[in-house]
Amino acid sequence: MKLTITHWDGKTIFYVEVEQTEYVEDLKAIIQEKHDIPVDQQRLSHRGDEIDDTATIEDLYLTEGDSLVLEPMKVTVILPDNVKRIRLTLVPTDNIKKIKKAVFKKAGIKPEYQCVIFQNELHDGQTIADSNIEHGDAVVVQRFTLNICHWDGDIFQVTPSPRDTVEVIKNIIMEKTGVEKEKQKFVFKENPVNEFVSFKAQQIKNKSLLEMQKPCKPKKEAVKLSFFPDPRPAIMADDSPRLVSLSIRLFNGTTFKMEVDTNNFIDDLKPLIEEQHGISPDQQRLSFDGTLVDETETLADQGIEEGAVLVLEPMKIFILLPNGKKIRFSVNIDDTIKRIKRVVTKKSGIPAAVQVVKFNDMEVADNKTLSSLSVVHEDTLIVETFRITVVDWEGETIEFKEISPKDTLEEIKTFLNKEKGYHFNKQIFKYAGTKLNTFVPIGDQGVKNMSILEMEKPKEEVRPQKKVSLQIFGALDEDPLKRSTHCDDHICVTIQKSKTETFPLYFDAMGYIADLKIKIEEAQDIKVTDQRLSLDGAILDDDLTLVECKISNGTTLVLEPMRVVCVLPNKKKMRLTVSLDDTIKKLKKAVFKKTKISMDVQCMMFGGKELRDMDRIESSGISHEDEIMVELYSIKIAHWLGDIFILTDLNPSDNLEDLKSILQKRKRIPKEMQQFTIEGRPVNGFISLRDQGITHKSTLVMEDLEIIKSPRPKRATVSEIKDVDTSDEESVSSHGSDASWLKRCALDEDFTADLVKIDTSNPKASWLAYAAAKEEEKKEEDIHVPDLDSDNDA
Repeated sequence: MKLTITHWDGKTIFYVEVEQTEYVEDLKAIIQEKHDIPVDQQRLSHRGDEIDDTATIEDLYLTEGDSLVLEPMKVTVILPDNVKRIRLTLVPTDNIKKIKKAVFKKAGIKPEYQCVIFQNELHDGQTIADSNIEHGDAVVVQRFTLNICHWDGDIFQVTPSPRDTVEVIKNIIMEKTGVEKEKQKFVFKENPVNEFVSFKAQQIKNKSLLEMQKPCKPKKEAVKLSFFPDPRPAIMADDSPRLVSLSIRLFNGTTFKMEVDTNNFIDDLKPLIEEQHGISPDQQRLSFDGTLVDETETLADQGIEEGAVLVLEPMKIFILLPNGKKIRFSVNIDDTIKRIKRVVTKKSGIPAAVQVVKFNDMEVADNKTLSSLSVVHEDTLIVETFRITVVDWEGETIEFKEISPKDTLEEIKTFLNKEKGYHFNKQIFKYAGTKLNTFVPIGDQGVKNMSILEMEKPKEEVRPQKKVSLQIFGALDEDPLKRSTHCDDHICVTIQKSKTETFPLYFDAMGYIADLKIKIEEAQDIKVTDQRLSLDGAILDDDLTLVECKISNGTTLVLEPMRVVCVLPNKKKMRLTVSLDDTIKKLKKAVFKKTKISMDVQCMMFGGKELRDMDRIESSGISHEDEIMVELYSIKIAHWLGDIFILTDLNPSDNLEDLKSILQKRKRIPKEMQQFTIEGRPVNGFISLRDQGITHKSTLVMEDLEIIKSPRPKRATVSEIKDVDTSDEESVSSHGSDASWLKRCALDEDFTADLVKIDTSNPKASWLAYAAAKEEEKKEEDIHVPDLDSDNDA
């Protein structure tokens, strides 16, 4: 059945062929494949009503030619007054800037003064899809607002643009507080705010708090007193300001110039550098001619004159390694501990995963920066290797060095089993009184460097004198008397078949897991080979008893799902969780979602044969961890000359015309020369390849076309032509008005030598066909056909 998919603007996207039994989600997958619109962003409607993905085409009563509309995304925008709301029609590729423009048109708020918030503040370049905004969601638009905290504790708000600088808001603040502009200094997160850099560039966001610094009184200059007269003549000191131009070279080699007074101290110079480049004064180490400048002397005292170059030396720290060796390297104040670990790995070879970094005797996290830790120039960080200690029930300690917090107990248990002989499943560890999970990283369970793990003493094994067959005694509501008759040594466990389905079983606590699986097969018809029972995430061993596996009354065992391995055309492998009742078609859908390989061209091969879409996993003989080959649909073409070539540009829904077009394009074989058979029967040109049983790897034979000649008028032999007496008018006239052409054919030796028969009813046509053939063979010759109908020839 043919359906029309229409865009919300009224334009038709495309037409699609669907079956009545197909689901709406199948239709969406086709739209995603052809138009790259993700399935989760599609909302299809029919006659104004949105349709359900789980419905089939038949459920919707759709008929040939019906139109489905791809509805747009609707998003609600809440304006700053928290009362007005506007509803916008958007597409996933629209960005936040478009929302701001729409708000400006409808509410008059300029885009640069808007802050769009959805979970977090969004920037202009983000798209609707990137921001995880979905159909029906609401976003909030606020005016960009800054909170100003006066030094006396009063807080008031201003509404500048993120592109503005402090200079813009100083007038407003002066009106509200009376503080003169030149006395207004601000701090953001303990860092001075640069007056010449925009709020946005300084990471000052909406609703940030700026603190006003209280003006300081000017310091009194010290007066130098002398009680002894100077015998030298008095010379007046020149304390007048003298401006000079200096060059400041940063860590990265960038150089900039500054005009300063040579009577100033270095401390006066550092705030100017901070204003222009945001480098905190306590991180600035200036040197002149290779020597660090003295902060207690003026520039002039240190010989820093016009044209001098001051170098901003990089910050350096020390790292104390586990072997006692110290290394020193340059860092940036914004470097994280994670980067420090990478540098340590390069210089010492210690893997970053096992490093523990300490500062001030405290372990620090990877995401912390040197600035946040208050690390300054030439501080020392201590690097240790992560280690834990295991103490067994008898007090013996085993230390594990260079282990990673990302490791699990599985590695520890394997080591103890190999080196100490402890049974893997009998090793139970506790940390801080809590039992640890074997398959979760120890770091995620709170285990830290130098932690001590306690190993519990295994319980005494009680081996059965004889192996007892397990018996299932029905549901929990069974007659208690009947149950007590059989359950002296039995316990009740819950088997979790799926996320929502469980069932109870009663069986001997001393039985084996292998016997339990047999009884599960009898009760639930799940083959033993398809059962994988687990407890606390660990697969149970068939050769262990329930007691050995720590299974007691009320324990829940999980039937782990079945998994198959799909080997893709590029030889990559993909694991999928399946059910025995799943169809091959469902498996193809899963492959399509992860690889975007169209379901039409997927061919699932197992055991050397192709699986049909309606086949089930169970009926196909597929077991857990089996490999299924995913191949692309292809067919073989056997040419009548013996050549064989493979076509992969088809899908089973194509017909013979599509195949002929591909061959004409790739092999230059005209369509009219292509005639195919499969297994001795001709291929229909207007029925799909699938409907004719042409499956993956089928071979089509291209037949040699025989030229079937249509009945012709009576032809004369060469001898008959030669017998014509051209001098006898009766003989010539008996051949009608074409006698002159007949005569021409009879007299031409080449013609009579090459041709066996001639159409005596139309000798002119015979001659012209002969002349054309000669011209093709000898292109250089110019064959001239005389006009035998002229009076002279007559």
